Amino acid sequence: MKKKIFSLLIAMVAAATSVQAQQISVVSPSGATSLYRTLPEAIEGAQGGSVVYLPGGQFETSSNILKISKKLTIMGIGRRIDKNNPESITKILGTLIFDHGSDGSAVMGCSISGGVNIGTDAVNGQVNDVMIKHCIVNGDIKIRKTTITGTIISQNCCLGDICFGKTTSGFYDSGSGVVKNNIITGRIQYMNTGVICNNILLYSKGQPLYCIESPTITGNVFMYFPVANTSSADGNSSCNATLSHATLNREWGNDPITFQAESWDDVFVNYNNTTISPASNFHFKDEYKQYESQVGIYAGEGFDDNQMAPVPYIMYKDVPDKTDAEGKLKVRIRVKANQ
Repeated sequence: MKKKIFSLLIAMVAAATSVQAQQISVVSPSGATSLYRTLPEAIEGAQGGSVVYLPGGQFETSSNILKISKKLTIMGIGRRIDKNNPESITKILGTLIFDHGSDGSAVMGCSISGGVNIGTDAVNGQVNDVMIKHCIVNGDIKIRKTTITGTIISQNCCLGDICFGKTTSGFYDSGSGVVKNNIITGRIQYMNTGVICNNILLYSKGQPLYCIESPTITGNVFMYFPVANTSSADGNSSCNATLSHATLNREWGNDPITFQAESWDDVFVNYNNTTISPASNFHFKDEYKQYESQVGIYAGEGFDDNQMAPVPYIMYKDVPDKTDAEGKLKVRIRVKANQ
């Protein structure tokens, strides 16, 4: 790992002093570093098992689709702008598709303008052990085969639905995975087994858990009181799991935490009317701080407010336009490695 980080630092310095187009660094399993002009070129040229490091900026995909058919880890510098992230955000324009052969892949620290598909269809789309972390995903996350295992969706802002599994006939059926410590505006659907824990569920139009069978479901905060999770002939939600969650002024589940307050503005530091932005702050106010380790995104494994992948990034750079009188180019770069 140290060898890879050293190689990345060399690549970052090279990229900072070279033409702007050469901005994507790919570190191979052997530690060799290559620079690419575009994201599709980097994905095409990378060896399986490589890490693709994206700096701040926007990265276009081919016809708004980025298809990955080998094991790759895509790391951006973050999905939000703050004092610890002066290089701006890493934004991927389009939808990511983890295709057959991309088992063990990951995407971290990116803003994704579309969705994320794991597997391309219900017949040939077996892709296991994919992780999505520290991202903002503007579209749906779809796991497109019921037998896919090892999917981890952690510490993201998910602005669409999360759907597990699809049958050969094209209809969704129950799949498996882990959804933890996310802020989710859509629904979690069609999960048979797995874990749903420590999320904030903002869905307000009915059932935030739809066609859920028997995963472990604990520690979530439901911003709107969910309608009854009972089986019915028309395919409405079924949930046979043990529930332990937090709601506002209503009890739901086993051993629930009920916040007695006028509104969520009284509970969160900055509820922001369900809007997910840098101004949003889902820490509990002092009156309810004791529950922060039990429910919500800061419980369990926790939530990184910086939303930055564990990758070195440039804090400061000074690259002169030309050499000095001795023909030297004095470059000053300060790099920090996020935990």
